[in-house]
Amino acid sequence: MREIQSAKGANIAGESGMEESTAQWSTAWYVLPLLSLSSISFATREALIDRIGQFFLDRSAASPTETCLLPTQVDESFRGDGKSAFGTGVGLVLWRTLEGIEPQDKMRAKQAQKMVNRIIESTTDVIQAPMFYPRPNHPEGYLGWGAICLGAASVGVRISYDDCRAAVSLTKQLNDEAVSDRSEKELERAYIRIVKKNKLLEPQFAGHVARAAARLSIIYEPVRVRYEAEDLTTI
Repeated sequence: MREIQSAKGANIAGESGMEESTAQWSTAWYVLPLLSLSSISFATREALIDRIGQFFLDRSAASPTETCLLPTQVDESFRGDGKSAFGTGVGLVLWRTLEGIEPQDKMRAKQAQKMVNRIIESTTDVIQAPMFYPRPNHPEGYLGWGAICLGAASVGVRISYDDCRAAVSLTKQLNDEAVSDRSEKELERAYIRIVKKNKLLEPQFAGHVARAAARLSIIYEPVRVRYEAEDLTTI
């Protein structure tokens, strides 16, 4: 609590900087469930609500535009840089949570709507950013996509059975595609063909999904090879 209250600038914990970007969003994520925890005192809860609300307001204000994902980091000059799907998804969940605590507060509903607009207007970044920020060799990955899905669920978005089945089928087809000895670009082209054939997604999203999936596969391939080697040694 002391650390959160003493954070400076557009931060909620620690110092600003690329290396701490994940720590900032993770701290906000950790605080979220505390806001409705009955065992926390009223004074502590109100302090947390005030601090986390200000954190997201500051991050939003530091964004280059009102329609992009929240910045990965904010420097000392209050300029935002990068694109955080994780932070934007958590931001939407935060404002929806605060709406639930005090439905009469119109500011919270307005901020939730602004966060929804950011996600809608940045669809391609929602797909790609988790594999390229905060750094290409250290992306948000599933954190980013998971937070966006949770944010979407908080405003009532649901996945139909047919779409879920098509998504599982698409994932299996992508996983069956050989990765070794292929460049990221070659893999991306193969994935585009699979995504288009599957017909789950609109054609304009095929390239973005394929690019993100190719980057994920390239990053994961050494891990998969190591696990397979370890399995063979135990047989």
